[in-house]
Amino acid sequence: MLPVGAFMVLWALVLPFVAWAGRGSASPLQALMLATAGWAAWFLLEYAMHRFVFHLEPRSAAARQFVFVMHGNHHEDPQDALRNLMPPVVSLPLAAVLWGASVLALGPMGTWFFFGLISGYVVYDLIHYGCHQWKPRVRIGQTLMK
Repeated sequence: MLPVGAFMVLWALVLPFVAWAGRGSASPLQALMLATAGWAAWFLLEYAMHRFVFHLEPRSAAARQFVFVMHGNHHEDPQDALRNLMPPVVSLPLAAVLWGASVLALGPMGTWFFFGLISGYVVYDLIHYGCHQWKPRVRIGQTLMK
């Protein structure tokens, strides 16, 4: 499990590295469009994963344990600060696979799609963390808590 400060440091190092790796592979407009598409894809992926995988009720004990480890433990104690962020042992290998898939699908400029995707993940996870750890004072924060 990962404290929020370590999460922020990790991704503050990874995101600029990804942008650096993408330099020269696309025009600024193409990079912006691909990153925006990646951002939107993150939120669709998150919705689909949360809706269809994280709340799956499998029949086998091994599959139930996997679902519990991936997300169920978060529901056991949603205020536990160490259960609100995906640990790097999961997020970094998954990010590497998604980066590879993005480049495989789109060529070198797929790095910009991945940049948007992973940026969406980081923003989502920080908002998710905040919603569980701090009482929102503004309406949008209260809405996100529901």
